[in-house]
Amino acid sequence: AWAAGVLLAGAAVLAAAAARRSARLGAWTVAAVMLLLVPVVAIGLAVTSSARAVTVMAAEIRARLGPGDLLVLEGPIENAGAVEFYSGHRPVLLDAARSVLGIGATFADAAGTFWSAPRFAEAWASARPPYLLTTREPAQSIVASLPPRSARLLFAHNGRWLYGRAPADAGPGSR
Repeated sequence: AWAAGVLLAGAAVLAAAAARRSARLGAWTVAAVMLLLVPVVAIGLAVTSSARAVTVMAAEIRARLGPGDLLVLEGPIENAGAVEFYSGHRPVLLDAARSVLGIGATFADAAGTFWSAPRFAEAWASARPPYLLTTREPAQSIVASLPPRSARLLFAHNGRWLYGRAPADAGPGSR
């Protein structure tokens, strides 16, 4: 609302400046509008950065995962790039080859870092399954293709979901 009011007032003053053919009034109007919009930009940046922050999720990962546990990040690393920094766990990337940074998947030594869905399914069925961190809605995530009730939602925050394998006798709350 603030930005709309500032822009509307600025447009009205610019129209008056054009009618008067006053370049000076036009320049001052543009400068004033820009300065009055700075707080709006700052608020937008703050909201965006808090919505994209992974610190809360990373703290949960740090609390749940032990040194030998494996974390798999589904999707592009850009969606949770700082999770390694804050959690202390370097994730394996699932379905990340199509991202901006997916060029890393083309290197010969990338097989251990960039996983396919079949490789994840094999690891999920193992005696020590990985944890899954995803930014995808459950219906679009690999979680939807896992055996029924095998995945348990451990934590959700800021559009990210952390899953672990559910115990064999899993009840409600499991997928």
